[in-house]
Amino acid sequence: AELAAPAPALYARLADFAALSALNPSLRVLSLSPPTADGRQRLVSEAEFCLLGLCQALRQSQLLSSTPSGDGGSIVGITEPPPASDFQRGVSRWTVTAIDDSRSRLRFEASLSPGFWLAPVLGPWMLERRLREETLITVQRLELQARERAP
Repeated sequence: AELAAPAPALYARLADFAALSALNPSLRVLSLSPPTADGRQRLVSEAEFCLLGLCQALRQSQLLSSTPSGDGGSIVGITEPPPASDFQRGVSRWTVTAIDDSRSRLRFEASLSPGFWLAPVLGPWMLERRLREETLITVQRLELQARERAP
């Protein structure tokens, strides 16, 4: 996505892990560890997922590594398997780069393997659709909040 916000402000907002709930109201931060010597942090979060009227709170524990750069930065999350998470495995990467002083490019890639039962055919499709919707909400709020934070 191309966003109307400076890359440093966008990255700073995205890397504020304690305030991720402000980027997406369906996400609750349950705990965030202090950074380790190598800068990684463990983030435990929960989000509600509904399928055909049945809702379930999904827990995800990730080891996050953030790497700032002069024109943005990247954040990589490695999902921890059960019992820490409701996912068998996963990896996500957010990358922010500057286009110019007031615009940025944001790239998000993720792969998740659920550790819970999903209805065949419909379940995986609905989970992916829901994750796409939640990502769009997050990106829109991220752009708005980064613009407010920019000097």
